[in-house]
Amino acid sequence: MLLAIALFPPGTMVIATGDSAGSHLNPLGFAGIAELALAKGWEVELCAWASSIGRSWKDLARRWGGSGRTPAAGARGGRMVIRELDTFREELEEI
Repeated sequence: MLLAIALFPPGTMVIATGDSAGSHLNPLGFAGIAELALAKGWEVELCAWASSIGRSWKDLARRWGGSGRTPAAGARGGRMVIRELDTFREELEEI
């Protein structure tokens, strides 16, 4: 993810996780990397089950965009969106 941010022009980064915790391999956590991407002009979509979305993601969405199906008109242009997988539960369970 960091290489994509560094080497490619801004695009859309889709992240499928609700966990925002860091680790010894990634101290920033995915939310920290997503914020770096947003600061570099990327759009970020988080896809996660509603019950697993960590506070860091919710804070990031408030600062950079919105939540739900479409980006909100946030202070920075609505470049962050949270897509709750719960909406697609039935379709996903059929797979």
